Amino acid sequence: MKRFVMVAVVLLAGCLAVYSADAENLLKNGSFELGLESWKAPSWLEDLYPPQIDASVVSGGGNASLKMQGQPGKWGCVMQTLTLPGGQYECSVDLKNTGFQNSWTAFLMLEYGSSDGKSVNAFRIGTEWNKPENDWFRQKKIFTLPSGTRYVHIYLMCSSHTGKGVPNNLGVAWFDNVSLRAMSVETAVPEKPAAIVPDKSVAIDSRSVNLVPQAPSFLAFNKVSWIKDAVKHESNGDELIFKPVPGKRGYNQVAVNPLEFEVEQYVFSVDCEKDGKLAGWQPFVQVEQVLKVEGQINFVYSVGKTSDGKRYQVQVPYKKGLHQLRLVLGTTHCPANAAASEQDAIRFRNPVLTVVGRATGRLIGENAAPARLGGIYQPGEEVSVAFRVFCG
Repeated sequence: MKRFVMVAVVLLAGCLAVYSADAENLLKNGSFELGLESWKAPSWLEDLYPPQIDASVVSGGGNASLKMQGQPGKWGCVMQTLTLPGGQYECSVDLKNTGFQNSWTAFLMLEYGSSDGKSVNAFRIGTEWNKPENDWFRQKKIFTLPSGTRYVHIYLMCSSHTGKGVPNNLGVAWFDNVSLRAMSVETAVPEKPAAIVPDKSVAIDSRSVNLVPQAPSFLAFNKVSWIKDAVKHESNGDELIFKPVPGKRGYNQVAVNPLEFEVEQYVFSVDCEKDGKLAGWQPFVQVEQVLKVEGQINFVYSVGKTSDGKRYQVQVPYKKGLHQLRLVLGTTHCPANAAASEQDAIRFRNPVLTVVGRATGRLIGENAAPARLGGIYQPGEEVSVAFRVFCG
């Protein structure tokens, strides 16, 4: 649908940023006047219900909106992909939802990756998990694409907090006036200070606290159901093993709650061994940060690096609003024409997630049990206390 465009002048970080009324919407068919043209469901996602065009519910005029009607065990997603130069942009969307259940949300997620394939970043804007009913409202976000960005994915989604279709939600969401516009800046807007990116590996002390659940085993790692081309792993407990399947990839993850205090960075490391000589099929190690700031959920991805092909490490600088860390182990896609043998395998061992503390001169105890030690004890009675100590 067509709608008027306002000229906004925003004072940001001491500089004048101007949004032009003539700025082109870089997304195609963002008002859905042409039906689902230019929008498609990602082929690698499973259990998606079909998107619909609704001519009876629109935002601000026009003739159409995108409708996602909940179905048992299913969720919704459509996307567009763009190639854009580095610079500042504004993305926005009109949203409406009714009858949402089980903390589901409707949102726009924007994901962009670097040309070298080593970093992926994402953020999202949308409804709150505790608001099952919302009349039309507009959400927007200003962001900066770094130089060398290889792609930009724009997703419109309805999902549960698990990132898929369970528990069920039979509610309805509508999307309209989806836009992505370049921002004209009259004077350069200063960037935020660069994150800490160490240029060498961090030495992990054997006495460090390992935050990986059930480590050194891989029993807590699971295949994700929403990635269609992911293969099931093999495991004997102390090893996570992937076998090549042409056209498929390995992808397992475990979620870890962060510590309840700020640290300098998290460091995830894992040993890896590749058996056989299959070309074009490599290990994949990644940490996904889930950030929750002022009700908005953003995602930041860090890919593991190795200097010897055997020990991978991911250094994750602490970010404000860190809500969850997702540790991902897997493989790249196996070539469709690969001639794999029984000897071909990628094996992971010894997963370790630890922290590098900030220099505070303090000792910090976490998760003490029992939480309260007050009481009356008999002479000579032993009191057992379990807790973890971090020093910095």
